[in-house]
Amino acid sequence: SMLLLIQQLVTAWGAPGADRTIFIPEDRLRSSPLPQLQTKRSYHLYHSASNPCAAAIAADLEAQFVSPNHSGLRTTAEPEHLRHDACAAFLLYLNAETFAPGARADTLVSELEAALEAGTGLLLAHERRDGWRRLTFDEIIVATPEGLKTAGAYRRIATALHGGRHYAVSLRLLLDELDLLIRRPVRSHSLLGTVLRKTSEAGSSSGD
Repeated sequence: SMLLLIQQLVTAWGAPGADRTIFIPEDRLRSSPLPQLQTKRSYHLYHSASNPCAAAIAADLEAQFVSPNHSGLRTTAEPEHLRHDACAAFLLYLNAETFAPGARADTLVSELEAALEAGTGLLLAHERRDGWRRLTFDEIIVATPEGLKTAGAYRRIATALHGGRHYAVSLRLLLDELDLLIRRPVRSHSLLGTVLRKTSEAGSSSGD
């Protein structure tokens, strides 16, 4: 089929993302069943009030995850729920405002540090729509605090949010990624604590 030919050509060229499945948007929505998202946690997803537009993406995911066979997507923006390990994953929406310097970004970084140290998986949504202050992923990387990168904030591939008829497919891909995070949870190994401790020790040594 034409789809198989395209997959083979992309693989042969070694194009970025060649290992991911290629699909036609309408086919993805018609033929792919909703994931189960089975978790014993109180909430599937945490979205921070300090992460602009994350609440809107969470609401769209809730609307997408509607089926007689599912009880619904459970989301929360209460930091208390994140602190008490009640969330299966942390939604991180990435655009030009995410890590813009200021108190809001400082709060978001603190929440992300706590989530990474606890082993909470990050569901990465990369804004690619016109008019939504999008950045390339290289620009996102540059804006991200070094500690978050070292601690593994981007160990998983971000899902691109495209506009128009592709937006519903982007949401479905986010739900699929969330399902993977739930079924294959990140092990808590306090990597961030180790990184910060070594940084502190290095600073103390240099001062001796």
